[in-house]
Amino acid sequence: MDDRSHTVRVQVLSSGETLYDTSKEIPPGEDEEQPVITPDDGLPTELRKYTVSATLDGGEDSISRTYPTKGGDCYSVTVRVGTDGRFRDMPSDSAFEGCSQ
Repeated sequence: MDDRSHTVRVQVLSSGETLYDTSKEIPPGEDEEQPVITPDDGLPTELRKYTVSATLDGGEDSISRTYPTKGGDCYSVTVRVGTDGRFRDMPSDSAFEGCSQ
């Protein structure tokens, strides 16, 4: 993470329909608490194919991934901003503690 704050817009789409759309302020530095979005915030939980898209600071950068990939029906997705102030990656985890088994 670089030394300035960022606004990240997160959208979740399925079959061309936007199911979730929010913006979060990301504080500067790795020591600050980073925002987390959960199903309690309105994220969809129905079993289907989703595309997660994130846009940085009104369009400076964007990243998008489609889930499920192989290996699970429940995913934790992280959007990372690098030291250059651009998206670094969007890793996912299908075995995190928030997924019920």
